[in-house]
Amino acid sequence: MRLSTTTRRKPLFLLILTALLLCAGLCWYLVSRQADYYRNPLDIPLRLSANFGELREDHFHMGLDIRTRGQENLPVVAAAGGYVSRIIIEEERYGNALLIAHPNQTTTLYAHLNGFSDSLQAFIRSRQYRQEQWEQDIRLPPDRFPVSKGQFIGWSGNTGGSQGPHLHFELLDTKTGRNLDPLQTGLTGWDYTAPVITGLYWYNRGVSTYQEGGHYIPIRKKGEDTYQSEAAVVLVNSPLISLGIRAGDKHPEAQPLLGIKGAEVMVDGKTIHQHSLESFSAIDSRYINACIDYSRRAERDQFVQHLSTLPGNRMPGFEPNDGLIDLSDKKEHTLSIIVRDAGGNSARFEGRIRYTGKAVRRDKPSAPLLAPGKAVTLRRPFAEVRFSKLAFYDSVPFRLTASPSSHPLQASPRILLHGPGVPVHDSFLVQLPSTLPASHPLRHKIVLQLESGRHRLLVKPQWQGNRATARLDRLGTVQLLLDTMAPRIGQPQWKPVSTPKGREQVLYIECKDNLGRVASLRALLNGRWLLLERKDNCFMYRPDRYAAKGKGQLLLTATDVAGNSSSLRWEWRRE
Repeated sequence: MRLSTTTRRKPLFLLILTALLLCAGLCWYLVSRQADYYRNPLDIPLRLSANFGELREDHFHMGLDIRTRGQENLPVVAAAGGYVSRIIIEEERYGNALLIAHPNQTTTLYAHLNGFSDSLQAFIRSRQYRQEQWEQDIRLPPDRFPVSKGQFIGWSGNTGGSQGPHLHFELLDTKTGRNLDPLQTGLTGWDYTAPVITGLYWYNRGVSTYQEGGHYIPIRKKGEDTYQSEAAVVLVNSPLISLGIRAGDKHPEAQPLLGIKGAEVMVDGKTIHQHSLESFSAIDSRYINACIDYSRRAERDQFVQHLSTLPGNRMPGFEPNDGLIDLSDKKEHTLSIIVRDAGGNSARFEGRIRYTGKAVRRDKPSAPLLAPGKAVTLRRPFAEVRFSKLAFYDSVPFRLTASPSSHPLQASPRILLHGPGVPVHDSFLVQLPSTLPASHPLRHKIVLQLESGRHRLLVKPQWQGNRATARLDRLGTVQLLLDTMAPRIGQPQWKPVSTPKGREQVLYIECKDNLGRVASLRALLNGRWLLLERKDNCFMYRPDRYAAKGKGQLLLTATDVAGNSSSLRWEWRRE
């Protein structure tokens, strides 16, 4: 008997429906298992002060910042079973950190710790004293320090680049090293609150975004999670534009706003740009400077995210040169923007936009226009600068000028490398001729200083003939300085601090240098090296078994970037 078309299709439909239900069940099972795999690394309710992908200086935030109630020295435990695969001790960034590799091919990272478990601490301290080196980056085999889920691994703190007590927590793909969003594992409760849109801007894309800043579009809130422009129609004076947005995630467990997860732009119902930060590598993270209005960030300390991809933005997940809106027909167009958070909530902007037909005439820049994707060398009598093809995200009318320096230590003119309002993606080479001849007996005391907004960097240059050579990763003002002044060492002081074991006395030593940063401070007690921890120009010694009690002589030697040194002898007394 021949089956009718309807009869034949019914079993096929049931098979497809059954398969879809099985896939949904499997996905639910895997998600529920993933949610159970990791636990809160603290024994207090999990509250956030920053989330994955949040906008930071020169990088996207790589994980979660977990609040510790404003306290240090809370116990930190392993989020899942595995082994300690790496230990990092560094002055900046992570401070004291460790990584745990897990059987499911992920790795968790715990940073800004004050200290580690007793076995880890003894292992690290022994290595530091053996190498006479405080900073460490130690890779470990699987059988050296195995840990179980919930096992104590260290104490929360405020070390490294931390600006206040908290635990920085990351989740990485072990094979690729890419960072993943820990919120996708179910570590926190569901977020039912929509993101917040606080500002909207349009950019003239007939010129570089570095030539003309963003133009503000006044907006107002229309509903619980919807926004609209104050004007019925947004009028712009450029036929080709893109958009930028200020937005944040109003997470119920965090104040202030966290970062958004992604965004989508539609014109007349058609998607022209979308992105979502699901994962990224540490190398990719510097592309944040291509994803924001960098000039506005540098000048006003505000983050505005581009809703387009600049020509030099090569971050995975961003389509090249998308997000451009062609308004040359002078007609009204509908505009929709959707921003999303990690919990799947969204906020939406709706408006209409039109080109007035009256473009503002702009003079051509007098400076050479450096384009993304092209390596370039600029040569002047007073400087030579070499940029790679990755250096710029958009065209830059680059200013390279010299002016007399009034600095009392000047050994070259002041050289303007465009200014701090434009980012560079990778390091570039700069060469400056010195006013001191090669035969000058103090030329080896010359340093190169970069001033870029609130940043100041001192570098000991290499010499190629009469040219001082260094690599930098920021634009601004540079000059050579002759530094012959040694740093000053303050009198050591015993001070009480709070530790996991209660109040303890630690030795504090503060150094100062006429140009800012001290390169190093070395401590010898009765000729034996002592371990000093560092934050900025402050050094600290935590009493350990390597320093005997009683009396002795402590010799401190401070050295600056130019190589000048000073010493201080101090009578040691420890009860």
